[in-house]
Amino acid sequence: MSHVLSEKIKFRKLPDLFTLSDGSKVASLEDWERRREEIREVLLREEYGFMPEAPAEVRAVTQERDEGAFANKAVWAKLQICFDTPKGEFSFPVDLIVPKAVAKPPVFLHIAFRPDVPDSYLPMEELLDQGFAVANFCYNDVTADTLDESGLASMYDRDPLYGWGKISMWAWAASRVMDYLVTLDTVDSSRVAVVGHSRLGKTALLCGAMDERFSMVISNESGCGGAALNRWKGGERIKDLEQVVPYWFCGQFQNHVDGENEMSFDQHFLLALSAPRALYIASAQLDDWADPLSEFLSAYAASPVYTLYGKIGLVTKDELPPLDQPLQEGTVGYHMRSGSHFFSRTDWLQYVQYRKAHNV
Repeated sequence: MSHVLSEKIKFRKLPDLFTLSDGSKVASLEDWERRREEIREVLLREEYGFMPEAPAEVRAVTQERDEGAFANKAVWAKLQICFDTPKGEFSFPVDLIVPKAVAKPPVFLHIAFRPDVPDSYLPMEELLDQGFAVANFCYNDVTADTLDESGLASMYDRDPLYGWGKISMWAWAASRVMDYLVTLDTVDSSRVAVVGHSRLGKTALLCGAMDERFSMVISNESGCGGAALNRWKGGERIKDLEQVVPYWFCGQFQNHVDGENEMSFDQHFLLALSAPRALYIASAQLDDWADPLSEFLSAYAASPVYTLYGKIGLVTKDELPPLDQPLQEGTVGYHMRSGSHFFSRTDWLQYVQYRKAHNV
């Protein structure tokens, strides 16, 4: 009998999810909740950087409202999400598109590369037809994807070693959108999935790990620093990230450039923080830079956490995932799509299918 996945996990010699810092083993859900807090602390200290507290109040200002958007299928509001910071008020734009045909629809909170709606990464009308609302914001409107201290980055003092990197900033901003969504009676705020692609897939994973109000966390081809395991990874490595985009992470992360196979944590720790909520990891067959195998193994390695909650994680045979055959039976979903690095209509429709089947 084949034991492909078990052998590959064994080879990676991953740090143990279920060993607390004092060396004791997780034996109960109460133990895991303590371990969960340890993991959150480690990931923020060593990789992403600590985020500030949520603001006391989030305000939404409607700038435009179209009651007949997308051939009269939806109400489209263009908003500014506003809140106070230590250095004054900050705001960023968000589009909220709600289908008319569904009462209190579930929501995709899409952390986007561009402000355009629709977009090549966002098949808006199709999502409306499937009964989903979309909250969409462009990450560069929060803080620029550069080394500078623009936007939100300028509103808080930041520790050079442990202060938040840009991924933490974008993730924190997504939670401010969620602050607004929970005040609405026009959408189902108990069924909001946070979703992003590539670097914004990393962002969605971190947001969902830190904010338990999201019913589902979706990573589309997030790769290194996202869903993919670091130990013995192919494609992009920590050193590549630190050479090109060190500002995505906290300063401390650079100390792991030459020691990723000895780190006390790995990315399955991040994925495990989504439990017991739905988690979906997606890869693309030709996306060697992201390393689909390491993304899949990470989902596999995080899945045992779900048993502590009486749930089933990733449902798969002990073998590599089949191409274009989604694994959607468990609380952890996965698919490997044909083709290259892209946020495709195929990916979106898999997420729609999963959400409808699991009512999340």
